Amino acid sequence: MSDGLDALTRKYRTLRALRDARAQGGDVAPADVLRALAAEFPGALRELDVLDGDTLTARAEGTARALEDPARVEPWMHWMVAFHRTLAAALALRRAMGTRRAVTASRMAALVARATEVAHHPMDEAFVRAVARPEGGRLVGAVYAQLAARFAVDEGTLRGVLVPDGRRAG
Repeated sequence: MSDGLDALTRKYRTLRALRDARAQGGDVAPADVLRALAAEFPGALRELDVLDGDTLTARAEGTARALEDPARVEPWMHWMVAFHRTLAAALALRRAMGTRRAVTASRMAALVARATEVAHHPMDEAFVRAVARPEGGRLVGAVYAQLAARFAVDEGTLRGVLVPDGRRAG
């Protein structure tokens, strides 16, 4: 988990720096910076949009403290690491499937293996099917459903803790 916490600390510090630069009249970050951030942490740009500076700072400091003292690791930190990895797996599956969303039995094993490799956690056929045809058409919904099952946490709780919709960055 320490590699995940290290990455989360770096992510939240980067998000806070981007927020601060913008607040001080700077331009939007260069596209290549945002693309790299989104590639390493799928879903992070949504956090940049909705989390305020204090929350970004608290998350950076919290993950840094947890790196120093594993007793300070909080459940949301595990959830967030898994969120990025699972969303990356879902995006990799979408690329592998291309426009052919029908998954044949012969392709299923390879797709499950690919999702497992990217997610750093065993994935299953149900996840592949959910990514192929996500409920409500939203890929992130398949990710939250997978995480809810994995961590035995209500999906609404995960959504509310990881990337709350109620706040807008200011």
